[in-house]
Formats: sequence, C-alpha cells, structure tokens
Amino acid sequence: SFAAFGPHVRTRQDSTTLYVESDGLAAHTMMVGIRSWQQQVPLPADYSGSNAWPIPLHPQLATQPVSARTGLFRGAIALAANGVPIFNALNNRGDDAYLAGELDDFGGHSGRADDYHYHTAPLHLQDAVGIANPIAYALDGYLIYGLTEADGSAPKGLDKFNGHKDGKGARGSFGVPA
Repeated sequence: SFAAFGPHVRTRQDSTTLYVESDGLAAHTMMVGIRSWQQQVPLPADYSGSNAWPIPLHPQLATQPVSARTGLFRGAIALAANGVPIFNALNNRGDDAYLAGELDDFGGHSGRADDYHYHTAPLHLQDAVGIANPIAYALDGYLIYGLTEADGSAPKGLDKFNGHKDGKGARGSFGVPA
C-alpha cells in the first residue's frame, strides 16, 4: 500500500520489521473544514532514518488488549498508507475529535507540535491503494482496511475490537474504535 505514495513514502525492512519513512504530510488539502480548533499550521516531520515508523512484520495478539475507548489517547497508534500518522478517534481528553469539530475534511488536523495526523480511518486512501489493500497499518503490525472486505462485500464476523481473522489468520481492523 505504501508504494502507491512513493517516492513521498519510502520503506525498508529487516527480518522482523518494516520501516516506513515520510514527512508526515498528506497530498490532500489539510486543515479545511475544522469547526472547533485552534488552527495550527501543518509542518513536515522527519520520519526518516532512526526516526522511521517501525512496524512488526509478524504481529502478535496482545495478551491484554487495550481499548481505544479507555486508552491510547496520546500519540500515533497507526500509520496511513500515505505516511501520515493516525491517532485515536478520541482526542487527548477522551472526547470524540470528529464530533467536537476538531477535524478537517479528511479526518485530520495538526496538533500542538504542528504535526498533521488523522483521528479517523483515512477511507479516502482506498481509491489510491485499491480495495484489496490496507489503507493503514497499526503500529503493532496489524493491517487496517476500509469498510469492506477485499472483494467489496460487507465485513462479517467482527470481534469486539472490530477486527477479524481472514483466511490466512491475519487480523484486520476496519477503522472503528473499539
């Protein structure tokens, strides 16, 4: 999926980890449509070299899963295929960032450090990566797809975290906070 955004997004890997490099900026319009936010200015971030995003090639289910409703309020929890970090749908106060009017037309905004990031699943990326490919990767290594299965059908058999195992045993999440 990252290849759809090259050379803006670059990858490298070793035997255990995929490293994703980008400047953290989206090619789409940013910061338009926000209704309730001190508008920051999106600045490039240096997600390269030792600061690249590490994504495990062989994810492991957590023995103690953490719900996005009760935790993970600060920092990235996933990386979109276009190299933009994805934060929890809830802001750092535990409020729904979308319902609070804090997000732009693409579900993102710049934080206090002027770092652009999404708070919703970047479903618009499905057009670029194709329906059968992930739109993002959770930082624990699990794939995040759009709102359909790879064949275009509605998702079936989702667990309480809105994911499921596919025929290969991989767990996919469909961008809805659990």
